[in-house]
Amino acid sequence: MSGAGSRAGEQLPLPVQLTDEDAFENFHLPVESDNGVALAAAQALARPGARGTLFLAGPTGSGKSHLLKALCRESRAHRPIRYLCLADAARWAPALLDGWAPPGAVVAVDAIDHIAGQRDWERALLALFHELQDSGGVFAAAADAAPSGCAWALADLGSRLGWGGVYGLTPLDDEGKLRALQARAARRGLILAEPVARYLMAREARHPAHLFAVLDTLDREALAAQRRLTIPLLRALLGEADRTHPNPN
Repeated sequence: MSGAGSRAGEQLPLPVQLTDEDAFENFHLPVESDNGVALAAAQALARPGARGTLFLAGPTGSGKSHLLKALCRESRAHRPIRYLCLADAARWAPALLDGWAPPGAVVAVDAIDHIAGQRDWERALLALFHELQDSGGVFAAAADAAPSGCAWALADLGSRLGWGGVYGLTPLDDEGKLRALQARAARRGLILAEPVARYLMAREARHPAHLFAVLDTLDREALAAQRRLTIPLLRALLGEADRTHPNPN
């Protein structure tokens, strides 16, 4: 869907495209963090017959979207799933949520804080929340802050979002990002030696999503050139990778 605003007949985004990377086993835990508690809570809601609420709070790069998508991926074999990122909420009308989620579905709402203060969106989400509660579904949401830290227009929405527990997430430190990069490379049959990984991290923005995108581009380039990833190859390819994946602000 393209364009801004909401028009009659507009549809919500197509079902989220989940990949093998969107899995619980690929969620890397920072040392000395409580992220494992959030992981266990998401895994519990992915089991057949599970019902309830989950709220993930943390800064960009802490793995909120990863856990929401992993919940959907693990659940899709036995129940309907829906994933929606409200960072793009300006493109849709809140009324489009009416009938969007089947009874008993797993619904994951990313960046829910982006609609805080917008009464129409909050009413639509509160109605969806209650529909899922009544039908035995799962409502999972993520934001930069806990529900108590968001400027809701409807206090009821903020309180409902905390019913099932609020889990704070800590971003990976540099060593954790390095391990995650190496693990992602290994899943592609690629050896990413530690010096090569450190060279990459020293020259790119260290947001995990950006690093993974650059690695994916480099992997394709190395395959096309029938070469393994080395520092000289990275030095030659990073200019193109930078143009393909600009550093996030």
